[in-house]
Amino acid sequence: MNKFNRNLKCLKPSNSKEDLYHEFHNSDWFKKYMLQNYHRGSLKEASKIDKATIYCGNALDVLHVLKNDSISAIVTSPPYYNAKEYSNWPNIYYFLYDIYNIALELFRTLKDGSSMLFNIFDYFDNERIIAQSAMGNKRMILGAYMLDIFEKIGFRIDGNIIWDKGEIQGNRNFNQGILGPYYQSPLNCWEHIFILSKKKLLIL
Repeated sequence: MNKFNRNLKCLKPSNSKEDLYHEFHNSDWFKKYMLQNYHRGSLKEASKIDKATIYCGNALDVLHVLKNDSISAIVTSPPYYNAKEYSNWPNIYYFLYDIYNIALELFRTLKDGSSMLFNIFDYFDNERIIAQSAMGNKRMILGAYMLDIFEKIGFRIDGNIIWDKGEIQGNRNFNQGILGPYYQSPLNCWEHIFILSKKKLLIL
């Protein structure tokens, strides 16, 4: 259709919605980080406290030594993308690559019918895949990325608990007193706690 000297292509949502969904989820964006990591580092000897076994090491290396279907429940809050000095990735692809491979191990070691609580924050930062300057900063939908990874691995999404922390925790991206519109970084006081399960129906 030619309108206002522009060529417009019309799509009827009822006919194309499913095709667009599959086209999007098969795009190169997802292929850049959903790659399996077969490398494993060394792991220090585990320590015992009563009946508990304590492992200290990289999550991927620790999970690798655990048996299939050996964990009854998981509660975890991974490092947020570049939010702390100990968790810096060159760009969002590296972060999602690590999360994807750890999630594979979490799924492998979790027992059928068991559940996992996964805490994540939609952080404000720069994905560093196009714009490298502060102009590339935005609210990053980390929660949506996590859910896409979990679904593709095989987890079922049973719910999302909104953790209302009551007040803002930290002002790392505060406007530093500059009142211009481009310096107003959104801050919030809540986080996601996703309820996930493996295969069998979760009954709350």
